[in-house]
Amino acid sequence: MPSTNSTTGQNGWGPRDLAAMKASTRPEVVFFLGIEDMSKLTMRQWEILGLLSLGRSQKEIPLDLRISESTLRNHLDAIRKAFDCHSTSAAVSVARRNGYLVDKSV
Repeated sequence: MPSTNSTTGQNGWGPRDLAAMKASTRPEVVFFLGIEDMSKLTMRQWEILGLLSLGRSQKEIPLDLRISESTLRNHLDAIRKAFDCHSTSAAVSVARRNGYLVDKSV
């Protein structure tokens, strides 16, 4: 979770939050650009969006992240709302197109 008393100001995402995401030991996790706009979603929602962009199914993600399918649905609703999309795949496309998602292997 982003810190609330960060040196970055209004959104609360600090340098340690970004470093933790980039330094993830999970090879399938992607890192994100546009730190000033990261407050659109929680860190968990960014992780879910990244897993979706890598082709993980909505059945696999709850198992990977040890969350319930209902929790995943709540996160997906928030992701769609944040990107003003009616579908999850559209939200992934918008995030990619706007430079929020970059594959670590690139």
